[in-house]
Amino acid sequence: MENTSSSIEMRVLDVAFDVSSERLDGAYQLGNALVSVTCENETNAITQTLQSIGELAIREDCQHVRVLCESTGVYHRKLLEIASRLDMRTNLVSGEAVCAQRKVRFNDIGKNDQRDAEVILDVARYGRLIKHRQLREHYAQLRELHRFVRRYEVQRRRSRNILHAELRLLFGDLRISNDVLYGSTGQAVVHAFGLNPTRIVEAGRESFEQQIKAHSRYTKRATLDKIWDQAVASSRQSVSRDLQAIREQEVVSLYGEITANKAKTAELEARMIAIYQELKATDERLPSEEKGVVSWRMLSRIVAETGPLDDFGSVKQLM
Repeated sequence: MENTSSSIEMRVLDVAFDVSSERLDGAYQLGNALVSVTCENETNAITQTLQSIGELAIREDCQHVRVLCESTGVYHRKLLEIASRLDMRTNLVSGEAVCAQRKVRFNDIGKNDQRDAEVILDVARYGRLIKHRQLREHYAQLRELHRFVRRYEVQRRRSRNILHAELRLLFGDLRISNDVLYGSTGQAVVHAFGLNPTRIVEAGRESFEQQIKAHSRYTKRATLDKIWDQAVASSRQSVSRDLQAIREQEVVSLYGEITANKAKTAELEARMIAIYQELKATDERLPSEEKGVVSWRMLSRIVAETGPLDDFGSVKQLM
């Protein structure tokens, strides 16, 4: 469709919504009149509002209704899904464009729900719209699983930062790499001693090595020596047993969260790989794993972000 004011006025009724978690504030232009609409952000209310607007569009000889809004993460999805189901067109507008146009129209950058709907209509008149991509089923599944993976990664980074801070209180002289801490050796120290240096020293050197080897048989002697020496140094701190027990409990809990998080992330990524390989089986243009270059895991994550590559007219658009 040609993006001109005359074609929009003749054929398409643009309806703009400012979306919040609980409410939609909308606006559309009918002749010289600016009409405002408001409804709750729930399925029945949105459906009834859009159906009423659709009936109005027919009476006004508009061939299409186009629903417009900013992306709000999750709160706008219901609106666009219902609009698509009602055979209405859907587009997004960028927050930057809305902010710039708000300043032009109102000489004010302050947010106002009803006013923002009017600003979105202005943005649409200039044709500054973003395609609302409705992904095919497998691509939609990839996108959703990847959203979960990123959320788990954020949570894991947060938990690791907290754990490292807590370890400075419980085991202040511990200096080992993350590969050791979160690998089989670290798991063994957590399982046997709760990363409590006093418990390590009280067990004695021989018992310490035996218990670690029982859970991590390939731990190097140099690593054992390092952890032992650091435990001896840390155990000299004048901290009561009760206080150490409290700190140990928190450290073990955080470590367990991180371990469970990693397992869940791996499970989600395995599902992503399986879906990507299904897509690959039906589309030879999708690349395969290349050892030392790109893995199935990375390919599945890239395509989860891009969606179908056919949607891009050039490499420049993709980048």
